[in-house]
Amino acid sequence: MARTAGGRPSDREAPRLTLARLFWIFLLGAVLGALLETLFMYITRGQLYNRSSLLWGQFSLVWGLGALLFTLVLRPFARRGSWAVFLSGAVLGTVFELVCSWFMQLCFGVIFWDYSHLPLSIGGRINLFFSLYWGVAATAWTMWLLPALCALLDKIPARALNWTAAVLAVFLAADILLTGLALLRLDQRQAGLPPATALGAYLDRRWDDQALFARFPYMRYLEVYAREHPNFW
Repeated sequence: MARTAGGRPSDREAPRLTLARLFWIFLLGAVLGALLETLFMYITRGQLYNRSSLLWGQFSLVWGLGALLFTLVLRPFARRGSWAVFLSGAVLGTVFELVCSWFMQLCFGVIFWDYSHLPLSIGGRINLFFSLYWGVAATAWTMWLLPALCALLDKIPARALNWTAAVLAVFLAADILLTGLALLRLDQRQAGLPPATALGAYLDRRWDDQALFARFPYMRYLEVYAREHPNFW
């Protein structure tokens, strides 16, 4: 394998990013992110918490989308070395986390994380420590994990790779849709709105407030939480 003077793969060897490859990158990032956060919570708090973004399985959409973002944006920075990837990843990850927090608030009226109790946080949505965490994750992903993943995918027949990706994509799309509908119904229940459809009635039975908060233990109603935590905005 030809390498640059700095020991990194040359640009000519950058893997081709097909749709199937991008899906596998997203999926691996989502699974690894959920597992990593679960491990982090166990180490720091001594308890096992679900850190999945979805109702079925262990998938962190934030980390999955972050892996895609790192892949598409940061690969050119790899030519400049690990520090360039680290700094770019820290900035990119911080902005991305801020956007995700606002998205969940605007769409569903809930928050999934709050850093206002930590020093050097901004509005409770982003924090210097986790910005550095994003930088480390971006470096590990761009410099080591992504090349290893692409090398592994190269060994799998394209047809098998594509068909498996298609099946898993259908499952993941259904998972995302169900989770989104359940959270929208949660927001409607906060406003005192009764279910208008049979699907809404099913969600009220299967994924009521208690079930959703058990699945997402760090999720909070925005209006209630903001009153109790004035540093969060």
